[in-house]
Amino acid sequence: MSAPAPLPRPSTVDAMVGVRLDPRCRWDDFDAFLCTEPVVREAWHLAGDVDVEFRLSCADLLALRAFLGRLRGQRAVEHVAVGMILRPVTSLGRPRLVGIAGGRS
Repeated sequence: MSAPAPLPRPSTVDAMVGVRLDPRCRWDDFDAFLCTEPVVREAWHLAGDVDVEFRLSCADLLALRAFLGRLRGQRAVEHVAVGMILRPVTSLGRPRLVGIAGGRS
């Protein structure tokens, strides 16, 4: 297997963020915060290790850091996990999604 191609320098910094919320806090307050943040592109309310996950697109690392500071300052936030998006997984020829039943779509 050959080594992956070098990563191009991105024009934006994209990241996935998972947040575990304090169960005593109101979801509406956190939702209102997310709605005011233009770097949040998509968000999903989940059941599992995190309560909400969202995709960010920031102008640069300073903008990402500033957003994460605001996020961590929210009363409802117990834990934040951040992963910068490097590139799509293309080893199968194109990105694939796994359906709810576990089959490939």
